[in-house]
Amino acid sequence: MMNGRNGGWGGGLPFVGGALGLLGLVGGFLYWALGRGDAPPESDDSAMEPLQRRYARGEIDEAEFQRRRERLVQNQEN
Repeated sequence: MMNGRNGGWGGGLPFVGGALGLLGLVGGFLYWALGRGDAPPESDDSAMEPLQRRYARGEIDEAEFQRRRERLVQNQEN
């Protein structure tokens, strides 16, 4: 018989809720500490990669590729 203590489905509900809450706090802290998204910017070479891909696909000709590449190199020096 149920005497009101730990009887039925409601008895373990606070425990499950507390465990899920703690798990959420730990997960949130790890997300904040390890992968906040404010990582340092990638190297300046990252702009060169799309340019090279566009040239390889034939979207831009060699003259346009050279012009943009020179501009990127100048910007890296400054």
